[in-house]
Amino acid sequence: MMMYLRHRILRRQAGQAAVELALVIPLLLLLVFGVFEFGRLLNAYLTLQHAAREGARLGVLGATDSEIIAVIESTAVTLRTSDLVIEISPIQAGRTAGTIMTVTVTYAFEVVVPVISGIIGSSLPITSTLSMRVE
Repeated sequence: MMMYLRHRILRRQAGQAAVELALVIPLLLLLVFGVFEFGRLLNAYLTLQHAAREGARLGVLGATDSEIIAVIESTAVTLRTSDLVIEISPIQAGRTAGTIMTVTVTYAFEVVVPVISGIIGSSLPITSTLSMRVE
């Protein structure tokens, strides 16, 4: 009789563990996919920031707008260049020694995990602005 009760209690606990696992697995997967998306977002932001810095650095040394855009697009190779919006101010003729040049690069980051995109949206705008003094 004692062996029967022990077996019955252990069997109930095995069912309880399965239910707990079924309740915890979705939360755990959401956390893992959230970390994955956050890593991709951080990578895109750092790439965008680096590209804006390289464009501004080239611009303050006297490069044309088309050269600045080309170096930004070539620096941001891991991003889709069709989604990059590049703004350079002031215009090329207005860049004289001592003025401040600003390069703003905006990117539409697309979330790939459907559950996360349902929570925060399918696209997030990322912007990096960098200002330097023209030499």
